[in-house]
Amino acid sequence: MKKNLHLIVCSLLMAANSFAQPSIPNMGLEQWTASARYDTPSGGIWATPNPTLDALPAIGLPEAPVKKESAAANVHRGSFAAKLKTVTIFGLKASGTIYTGAFVFNSTNPTASAKLGVPFTD
Repeated sequence: MKKNLHLIVCSLLMAANSFAQPSIPNMGLEQWTASARYDTPSGGIWATPNPTLDALPAIGLPEAPVKKESAAANVHRGSFAAKLKTVTIFGLKASGTIYTGAFVFNSTNPTASAKLGVPFTD
């Protein structure tokens, strides 16, 4: 009986492990990298439209569309969250978005700046 129970427990543990998904770096948005104009989630996988601000003159600079939020009322778990806001950049509305991928500013077509997704091998 003990041997059968041991085999069942081992089988369940192996099955649970085989269905585990790879972890996304900085999933809880606890690590942020500060620049002169905005904060960006760290981990190398998260992207936001915040780099658009680097192309603007410092005078009349709009608020960053994605900000690090630390107010306890707005943070579900941990110390930080992402606060998303729609702002006007270059006369166009820029929505606060956060996604896996990269942001490569395209001045001729700003809406094509978001490169969505990151490939996973697991």
